[in-house]
Amino acid sequence: MRELQTAVVGCGIAGSQIHVPVVEAHPDLGLVAVCDADESRLRSVDVDADVARYRDLDEMLAAESLDSVHVCTPPHTHVAVAEPVLEAGIPVLVEKPAADSVEAVDELARISEETGTTASVVHNKLFTPFVTKARKKVDRGEIGDPVSVTMLFGEPRDLSLSDRGDWVFGLPGGEIGEGIAHQAYLPLAFVDGLGEVSCVTTQNYGGYDDVAFDGVALEALDGSGDRLVTIKVLTGSTSKDQLLVHGRNAELTIDFIRGGLFTDRVANEDNSVGVLDFLRSNAGLGLGATRNVVGKVGGRLAELYDARMNDEPPIPNRSHYEQIDAHQRALREGRAPPVTLEEARDTVRILEALGEAASMEQAPAVSDGGTDGHA
Repeated sequence: MRELQTAVVGCGIAGSQIHVPVVEAHPDLGLVAVCDADESRLRSVDVDADVARYRDLDEMLAAESLDSVHVCTPPHTHVAVAEPVLEAGIPVLVEKPAADSVEAVDELARISEETGTTASVVHNKLFTPFVTKARKKVDRGEIGDPVSVTMLFGEPRDLSLSDRGDWVFGLPGGEIGEGIAHQAYLPLAFVDGLGEVSCVTTQNYGGYDDVAFDGVALEALDGSGDRLVTIKVLTGSTSKDQLLVHGRNAELTIDFIRGGLFTDRVANEDNSVGVLDFLRSNAGLGLGATRNVVGKVGGRLAELYDARMNDEPPIPNRSHYEQIDAHQRALREGRAPPVTLEEARDTVRILEALGEAASMEQAPAVSDGGTDGHA
């Protein structure tokens, strides 16, 4: 099979530390060029000697025969970078979020449609193995019809600092604004997209001057208008990264810190649950607690269950690798990409809702300077 000739534009964190190594590691992709307007970043990116380096995008497009371009520049530059690539008939894979506004996503979609060239967006955590398993369970009806989804994310972080570049401080919530795309697209994948956003509440618990808020809670309905979508993101808190999918018959908990998928069943009429369901739902809560209830055998079963859930090949940047692999297969087979611009648009709608909440709090104006990439 011929390698798909691939270029990475933007040699910041996402470009140099994720996309470049993944493309180089993939057996069906060939990294032929990297591009960045910043010469120091361009020189520092670690690539093979035969990979060309360009400071000018148009020069790269004229010189190279490319099958795909990965756009890893800041969100506000995505449309400007992707446009000449799409007009050259080269599919693009754009890092999240798709752009810095819904209007910009619509413009990207217009260019993609007019040129007849595919544009897709990186929503890599959807390709984490236990998220993939959870989506299959929901599709098979194993938890019944999803009633609502809840995303809970917390981490101890100083929002006055960033190693991505000053452009981050131009986003609502700074690093929250950069990273919350993950917390937005994950719950939407388990319901019918995004409907009405009903409430956004922010806090500035740390008293920051350079970002509008350090915590946010969002309530919305999905596209059907029947399911609740809740997203809560905090900093200065204990670490938590969980997605709960509430079904009529069971609840799934996807835990990104423990690295697993756990199922809680609805209680039977006598308010009991099966032993296997108990073990499944408590395997990640500590073997000691499980042993106290079901003894050493139950504890061992819980341990084996955890091992089975986490027995995955040690691929660096696993979720990015899986999405980039799915993207290249879709290009070869002429299928729709694994993440469409329509799906990405819902994520940006959530980011815009945060921006509106931030403006209501009279966030200080800051520069979006810098061109560093993002992860």
